[in-house]
Amino acid sequence: MVEQPRFLAVAALVYWGYLDLTIAYLLAPAGMPSGVVRLYNFMHFGRTAALSAEAAMLLVGPFLIAALVWRIWRGIRT
Repeated sequence: MVEQPRFLAVAALVYWGYLDLTIAYLLAPAGMPSGVVRLYNFMHFGRTAALSAEAAMLLVGPFLIAALVWRIWRGIRT
């Protein structure tokens, strides 16, 4: 239980970094934009049918992965 706040703090920092558009835009390799950059471009410069699905995947996906890792880690620790 002592390390749970530390895990949540690290998970929040990773998520904020994941969604930082400026860094993702500058560091993306040519021809391979990250998901956040693609989502930004879809929202501002054109609409696609997959916009809602991609937005949900980019916003909810990391939470699901963090929850899965946390549950596995809790199971190993007990």
